[in-house]
Amino acid sequence: MISKVSLGSTYKVQYNSNDKNANFEKFSAFGDYPYTEGSLMTLKDKFKRDNYFAERILIVPDSQDKDVEAYCKRYGIEFVKHTNDELLNPQNVISRIENAPRGYTKVNLDVEEFEKLLNRTKESNVKGCEEDYNKYFKQEMDFMLKSGDKIPATALFIDSNLYGDFDRFVNLYGAKNVKPTIDFAQISPNHHEHCMYFALRDLGMKKVPVYVNENSYKVGHKLGLF
Repeated sequence: MISKVSLGSTYKVQYNSNDKNANFEKFSAFGDYPYTEGSLMTLKDKFKRDNYFAERILIVPDSQDKDVEAYCKRYGIEFVKHTNDELLNPQNVISRIENAPRGYTKVNLDVEEFEKLLNRTKESNVKGCEEDYNKYFKQEMDFMLKSGDKIPATALFIDSNLYGDFDRFVNLYGAKNVKPTIDFAQISPNHHEHCMYFALRDLGMKKVPVYVNENSYKVGHKLGLF
């Protein structure tokens, strides 16, 4: 089911200690903005040798845009603004999907064909992952999409359970008679990207980028998923 995309904007303010024009007091003032329920602010920072780099990201609904911009004007805070219409556009989303990790390939998964396959498979953790997404990780996925940063894709594993007889089975009985084991997985330590598939599907994307290993690519390609 496609959920209604919430309107809103993303504001970014950065600080770089090596930049003579950077102003840490203004950067700190942005961190003190009194955002309300329905908004979210995060801080990302790192040290590299003698340089400190930090970025604050504030995501707010449309109703707060004027307040944020008035606050920034009052304190002389320079910001970069992106709208959700821009950031959640499918082409923008696709351009921000990270390259596949070593040992994986990035492919575009046909949502309709994949959902059909899920309905006939016997073993899969996808339903459980969707429950995790709805209960625990929807806000995290939403933030990643609206942050404007790079986005990790879901890792998809497909095991035909036929091993050396897979091609022969498909040739004899057809791909629709294959009932593989299907699993989503989190392969990075930093994100719950096993839930990203659901966020992209709910944006209305018909082709969702995923990462697959060599065997999953072979099986999925034969089943018409990519």
